[in-house]
Amino acid sequence: MLYQPEHKTNKLRSIFNPFAHGMKNRILYITLLFAIQQLMLNAQSHTMSKTLRWTAPKEISISKYNKLKLPHFEGAVYLEEPSKAPWFSETVPVKSSGDSPSYTFEKTQWLPLSAAEAELLKGISIGAAPLVRTHIIYERGKPQLEVHLLPLRNNQGTLEKLISFELAVRWQPTNNAALRKSRSSSTTESVLASGSFVKVGVTSSGVYQIPRAMLAAMGMNVSINPKNLRVYGNGGAMLPERNNVFYPDDLIENAIVVSGESDNSFDEGDYILFYAQGPTTWTYDATRELFRQQRNIYSDTAWYFITADKGPGKRISAQAQSDLPATVTASTFDDYAFIENDEENFLASGRRWFGNRMEVVNSHSFTLTMSNLTAGPHKLASRLANRGSSASSFSVSVNGQVFNQPVNASDLNYLSPYVTENESLFNFNSSSSSINVSVAKPSSNSIGWIDYLTFNFKRNLIMDGSWMDFRNRDLTNPGAVIEYSLGNANSSIRIWEVTNLYDIREQNATLNG
Repeated sequence: MLYQPEHKTNKLRSIFNPFAHGMKNRILYITLLFAIQQLMLNAQSHTMSKTLRWTAPKEISISKYNKLKLPHFEGAVYLEEPSKAPWFSETVPVKSSGDSPSYTFEKTQWLPLSAAEAELLKGISIGAAPLVRTHIIYERGKPQLEVHLLPLRNNQGTLEKLISFELAVRWQPTNNAALRKSRSSSTTESVLASGSFVKVGVTSSGVYQIPRAMLAAMGMNVSINPKNLRVYGNGGAMLPERNNVFYPDDLIENAIVVSGESDNSFDEGDYILFYAQGPTTWTYDATRELFRQQRNIYSDTAWYFITADKGPGKRISAQAQSDLPATVTASTFDDYAFIENDEENFLASGRRWFGNRMEVVNSHSFTLTMSNLTAGPHKLASRLANRGSSASSFSVSVNGQVFNQPVNASDLNYLSPYVTENESLFNFNSSSSSINVSVAKPSSNSIGWIDYLTFNFKRNLIMDGSWMDFRNRDLTNPGAVIEYSLGNANSSIRIWEVTNLYDIREQNATLNG
């Protein structure tokens, strides 16, 4: 994340350059070196070698009144979604909880499903790669990694079951001292119990500027020593549903920048800059190699609390460049966007919402703007729903490239799901800054909906506009030292590393040109 300290706007994000408009358009390059060898030394990993012994389909009790005959192997478990599929499950002890697990499958052996097994899985969306889900759980206060694996795949139209495999799971322990302390002890008194606070809300992730005048307008006493300014907040992501998943039991202090604090006087023109996480967050799906959005379905605003009553506050500290030579140079990055309209909740039940109903109107069109795209390939994950006695073959078009997305007919009896769903992953090519998307349902014998359209783009790392955020999932190899080159930069650019929400660092960089 880059920013320029002298910019005077209320909202900024990730990389921003307030003098981009009106300055000579010359190409400069900021070079960053990140050494991740030490991180990899601390990483944890676990490799499991398994053989699945498949049996004849077995009758499973789904509820007191409903039993289904389902594909089965010895030790299979049946989760809520997809409910008709058998899952492999294993729990392994870990030294500490971690973030962003990555997976590697090796030595896999597959066999086609029998016709009877395939018929039992009708209506379930099965991807081209096995689906993996992980959770950190706690037993007797000790962390355990719970791994669930769906051992099925769609191999170019043929459904196959996994017979044997090696699965290596690697994850990085958190290095946030504040969070480690929170895990080991419970808070007895909230930070809000004493002192005066003002509350600010954000609706999207990014860098926010809070000027002195704004704080005064919100009722805060601004005759203060600005070194005492503090910002507390835990971001806008949904609370974990599982009670054994860690979450802070109080507000965490965030690292911030306070412009003009060096003279111990909070003057006109001084301001706070801080990074805030909004109600939509993104996680990486290693199985499908896709960044996915997660919207907070309970709130559209994340709240942060500002005070100057608790002594000197936490500031963003500098992070040195690596002194090792770069092994990889990056001039592109991953970006993402999504279309998800929550308009209908089927049967007024549950927390799933769908939008863009296709019944009288059988198609919907959208336009996204994304600058400096590479030629591709880019990715689109399209999740659609169908209700009707006949299957629907939806047409999904991206900048003239047309893809077919079949969704099975839905079983209309009262024990079955209200709709049948399918997620398909498409690769498309385009370097145009305008992305035109349409979804159409040709069949008139059913009703269709869009759950979401999730886009993953490859963009050239060129400064464009007043802010930008960037990441590159392809460059996470163990031992790599990565050099990022940013085009169209200038000496006012600042870079924040925001991987750890509560311990943001300013990355040192070298300006060339």
